[in-house]
Amino acid sequence: MDKVVLSLGMGMHSVGVLTRFLLEPDTRGFELDDLTVMTAMTRDEFTGTAEHMERFALPPMRKFSIRHIQLSRDGRLATSRYAALDDA
Repeated sequence: MDKVVLSLGMGMHSVGVLTRFLLEPDTRGFELDDLTVMTAMTRDEFTGTAEHMERFALPPMRKFSIRHIQLSRDGRLATSRYAALDDA
């Protein structure tokens, strides 16, 4: 099977999709070993968003050993490259 990437926008919809993938195997057509979750960090996320991610999304990702990559622009310009802030 090819690798699968889920863009996690940290809102209820993408966290809901991730949760269903983790807890309801019949909702996905791939193994969790093939899943990589990517989050674009804008550096202006609400404090509550970070708290909810730490409380509700990250623990199940740890439990199922899901690879989570956090990306950010390496500058303010649209032509700026991207930097991987975390790859866990």
